[in-house]
Amino acid sequence: MNYTFIGREVANLTCKVHRRHPRVVQSGENIHIECCCEEFRAEIADKLPAIAKAYVQQTLSNFIKKQW
Repeated sequence: MNYTFIGREVANLTCKVHRRHPRVVQSGENIHIECCCEEFRAEIADKLPAIAKAYVQQTLSNFIKKQW
């Protein structure tokens, strides 16, 4: 999985309460997300499956385009 794509998408999110972006730290194959509050952390956790799905769709689309 491309953690750069996911990290970039997560870093673009903004806390609705504090108007801050999360800090995304990548170490090897792990991503650590530092947030301003637990509410924002929970919101990001809820959005992660959709972000991963978008990554997979983009990867498959690019693969298919290269095959044709």
